[in-house]
Amino acid sequence: MALIIGLFIFILKNRLHRKVFGQIKACLGYKRYKLRGKRQVRIDMGLVLMANNLLKYNKRTTKN
Repeated sequence: MALIIGLFIFILKNRLHRKVFGQIKACLGYKRYKLRGKRQVRIDMGLVLMANNLLKYNKRTTKN
């Protein structure tokens, strides 16, 4: 039973991650990191995720 629940959670999490990174690739055209090193990649990815969230926020607020 625990195996089935764990498998379901794994599939659900995998779908959510794929959706977010698919949106980033399609909408922002972001496919690779431009910098090297953990710190620079974290900063770069943070900016990309922030831009994605701002785009989603803008889309949601301009509908009304």
